[in-house]
Amino acid sequence: MLKYIVSGQKPSAPNNDIDAIEDIVAKIKNRKEVIDEYMRQWDRELSIKRETKEEDALNTIRFGREDGLPDETIHNLLNKTYKFSDQMINDLFAKVDSEQAMTTK
Repeated sequence: MLKYIVSGQKPSAPNNDIDAIEDIVAKIKNRKEVIDEYMRQWDRELSIKRETKEEDALNTIRFGREDGLPDETIHNLLNKTYKFSDQMINDLFAKVDSEQAMTTK
């Protein structure tokens, strides 16, 4: 039973307890409210990951410029590291540019 709980692997010999647990889990997973809540949670986590990646990329631009790296080098690094499109990277550069313009006023 413990091996099944940890790994999800069913033993080769039939086990009524494991079958009963699988039935309960399947019924719960198929309930609409469970599916809806799972999808909302998945969407929240995806959004957090996306925001974190964008903030990391913005910091890469900021620090790269502070270290004197050419924008092209930073652009290539972002493309390689985060697999962002050229448009996304250009938008990130524009955001950093607008931040810098605000702080120099």
